[in-house]
Amino acid sequence: MTLTVLANGGYVFSAKSWVTSSVPGPPPQTVPEDMRGAYDGFTSYHPDPEVLGHCTSLKSGAARIHDDAKKLSADALALAEKTTLSGTCDYTKLE
Repeated sequence: MTLTVLANGGYVFSAKSWVTSSVPGPPPQTVPEDMRGAYDGFTSYHPDPEVLGHCTSLKSGAARIHDDAKKLSADALALAEKTTLSGTCDYTKLE
């Protein structure tokens, strides 16, 4: 979330994929109270060490899952490209 007050008296407020701005005009243009409140509330939040630890754990777990999925995908592709399948099943042996 960002709030930028422009030199011309306008502002740009954005949150995720939503952006709004004022039309430049004679200063001062004020940021609407609800937007200022949302911005102040958002920027005042500071997670405690326990929450930060959980976030770090989730990020590293997600990275491991991503890496494992990429490896499994590469292995599956390699197996799919083989002309013969390995194994003991009668249907996988060349005659």
